[in-house]
Amino acid sequence: MADENNNNSKSDSDNKKKRPNNRRRYNNRNRKKNKSSNTGEIKASDSNNTNQKKTDGNKNKRSNNNNKKRRFNNRRRKSGPKLTGEDYIAAKYLNLLEQHLNARKKYFDNFKRVEKHIEEKLEKNFVESQKALLGFKDRLNEKDKKIYEERYENLKLDLTYSRNHKISPTEHLEIQIKSEEIMDPHLLQTQISSSFKEDTEESVGSLDDYKAYKGITD
Repeated sequence: MADENNNNSKSDSDNKKKRPNNRRRYNNRNRKKNKSSNTGEIKASDSNNTNQKKTDGNKNKRSNNNNKKRRFNNRRRKSGPKLTGEDYIAAKYLNLLEQHLNARKKYFDNFKRVEKHIEEKLEKNFVESQKALLGFKDRLNEKDKKIYEERYENLKLDLTYSRNHKISPTEHLEIQIKSEEIMDPHLLQTQISSSFKEDTEESVGSLDDYKAYKGITD
């Protein structure tokens, strides 16, 4: 009986050893499936991200192109048609003249009234605007220079005075003025009409004497 029991126990232990561990295989299969599914999800998410980036990049390109078109169209609307010839000269010259007048007004209105660095800046703008205005003619071509001279430099002579006095406008005149014809702007009308030849009194004395002489009362 003891031998039979020993044999039975040995056979049971052998059977236990021979049984395969199905749980481990099942778990390993599940791990592989999970790994493959996770990698598939990661790949899918990466592809989605790349596709999203591509679409975002295309949208940005389109928006940039639309913005450029809007800016270009706005510039064309603001600038309008390109001026040439007399229209260009008039518009450019009047623009430079207006800038110079504004710069001159700002400089002289704020002279000795603002800080030194602000005054220097205003003076610089005034000088630069003057240079731009005076040098405008030199920057034109020969054709535009003729138009500029005819419009802004070929002014008619004012011959009213010479016509009334029958003087040739090209005649050189030598003006002679006598000393008695020169009027002193500081003299009063009473002083001009009075004669002081008989006045021999010395002009000395105090202010009270002068007031008494003139009959001035406070």
